[in-house]
Order: sequence, then structure tokens, then C-alpha cells
Amino acid sequence: MEQFETAGRERIDSALPYYYMALIYQQLGNEKMAERNFKKSLIIEEQFISSLLALSEIYESRLDYVNLAVYLEKATKVVNDTFDIHIGLARACTQTGDIDRARTHLDEAVRLSKNNTDLIKEVLEGYIDAGLVDEADELFSHKLEDDNKETTIHFLNRLGLRARKSGDFNKAREFYLSCLKLDPQHKIVNYNMANLLFIQRQYEAAESYLKKTLRLHSDFTQAQDLMDAVQKKIAGPLGP
Repeated sequence: MEQFETAGRERIDSALPYYYMALIYQQLGNEKMAERNFKKSLIIEEQFISSLLALSEIYESRLDYVNLAVYLEKATKVVNDTFDIHIGLARACTQTGDIDRARTHLDEAVRLSKNNTDLIKEVLEGYIDAGLVDEADELFSHKLEDDNKETTIHFLNRLGLRARKSGDFNKAREFYLSCLKLDPQHKIVNYNMANLLFIQRQYEAAESYLKKTLRLHSDFTQAQDLMDAVQKKIAGPLGP
């Protein structure tokens, strides 16, 4: 630390001493001083990518999505063709409610994924988290639908949940039905379909899906609780 402090005084035009001091502070567990020195390095060299990314990691660990978005945006001005930066920026924008910016960076992440299945899955999760169901559906159908049954059910179910949250019940139902064509007995999807039908006040249909689930999974507590609520609705206010 003493050597880097000396270097900082003697080389006032260099960002490196402050960067390395920041790394030492991180090793010592002093995040506040690490943050301060990373920022000092950026005063000297505002496009010093190592400090920009280091600060991004600090803000991500704090769940400080506003500052995370700020520093990742600055990082894109230095290295614009990096998948991790665009996907991270998209997540930060989603958390701050800036969905248009999230879409822009997710679209860029698709380009940079270069048909890598694992990276495409990350982008797909990003679209879903941002509520961009149509974009997620299109990406899934073009890149992942034929990957394997488990992957297909996972993402179609996630799309169904997101569509339901957005109030698009018809689309949610389509996603769930597509899942059930692949696995008619799928525990979670049957439950989610029943939940959707309950919201739509289609109680008899909801009961049918719950019976199918509880027949195979009698210990599924959430399904049993929903079944109790459904049967109360079917019985009506004058029921038993």
C-alpha cells in the first residue's frame, strides 16, 4: 500500500496506483475505501475499464441498480461488444424500471450470444424478467424450442407466469397448454394452470387440473390449499 501511495504522488497522471490500492482495500475488506480509490482512478482516466467493471461489481453486490446501470453504461462506451456488460446492464435497467433501455441491451446481447445456447438462455430470462413476453417468445421459438423437453417446459412455464402477471391470460393459457402437451402430468404447470383458471373464475376447470395434480402428488400443499379455495367457490355461499 505504501509503495502504491508513493507512486500515486509521483505519477499523478496514472490511474494505476489508485486502482491497485483499491484492490488492496478490497482484500482488507474495506469496500468504502476501495470504492473511493476506484473512483479516484477514474478521475485521472475516465475510461479505465478495470475500475468501471470493479465499481459495477461493488454496486451489483449492494443491489444498487441505479449506480450499476451508470457504470455499466460507461463501460459500453469503452468496450461495446461484450455480452456480460450488455446483459448486466439490461438487468440493472429492468430493476430500475427502464424497460426500453433493458430491451435495447437485451437485443444487443442476442447479437453477441452468437447462437451459444447458455447465453441465449440468459437473454431469454432477461426478456422474461423485463416483462417482454413477445420478444422472449420469439427468441425461444427461433433458438431454443428444440433444445430439450425440460428446457422447453421451463421457459414456457416462465413465459406463462409472466404473461399472467401482465394480465394477458389468454397468452398465459397458451404457454401452459404447450407445456402440458409435452408433459401432461407436470406438477407445477398443472398447478399454475389451475391458479390461472381460479383467477378467471373458471372454478370447475381449475378443480379438474388440481385433481390431476393431487392424484399423483397428494403432499403438494399449495395445490391442496388452492383446491380448498376452489371447492368453496363451487359450493357457493350456501354450501357446506
